[in-house]
Amino acid sequence: MNSAALFRTETETVAATTARLAGLERELPKILDTFFLLMYATGEQDKANPDRMAFHSLAWNTFLEVPYTIRCCYLNAALGYYGQSLILLRHLLEATAKVEYARKNNGLSERIWAAPGDAGGDLKPLSISSIFAGIGRTELYNTIYGTLSTMTHGGATIGMFRLQREAGEVTQVRQAMAYDEFHGTYVMNMLLTIALALMYRFPLCFPKGWEKADEETRKSYDASLLWLEQCRDSLLKVNPKFQNTIDRFGELIQKS
Repeated sequence: MNSAALFRTETETVAATTARLAGLERELPKILDTFFLLMYATGEQDKANPDRMAFHSLAWNTFLEVPYTIRCCYLNAALGYYGQSLILLRHLLEATAKVEYARKNNGLSERIWAAPGDAGGDLKPLSISSIFAGIGRTELYNTIYGTLSTMTHGGATIGMFRLQREAGEVTQVRQAMAYDEFHGTYVMNMLLTIALALMYRFPLCFPKGWEKADEETRKSYDASLLWLEQCRDSLLKVNPKFQNTIDRFGELIQKS
């Protein structure tokens, strides 16, 4: 195995991925463009309200990174780096929970950003589990976020993406890249679900800015939101077990 062989199998994996996910390949640039446009509709900070200013900064920084993280996650998965994609999925899901918690709990944005020892120890950071519990998504934390965390922090666990089983239950290490239907589908489905949650959150996080959004931004938003909703509904039709994912995300992926 060498880098030249790795790069060759990456190209082959991308071809296999795009052949199976032509719709996502076509629509993803439009979704990214929507998130880019939304950054012009965040509005001004309310300087008379320190708590709202803190939340505005938290939400602004969160949404600023969204299109780049989505793109990186997709590229990793398209190349066959499914384990690395899960790390980015975990980050996106955590960011979604944090911005939703801060939106619902005025004055706690600083505690979400806080690190141990900040403000002389007076500003205690919130745990991730308490953030998910605070938005009523404990089951989402225990299941999907928990699985992503296990892959991220589980050491050898992430190595499962480098293993393949042959006939007779012989396990071999797969050093090259190759399209994997199960892992590829899981990453892409979860990426679209989290993107839908973030799309729903934007007008709620920036209501004043959204009121002044121009026609181009609103048209792009409506089209991207509709496509993501259709993906959610189509996934459920194809796989009834996807209802478990919908239930765990709850109101995060339902229109308010």
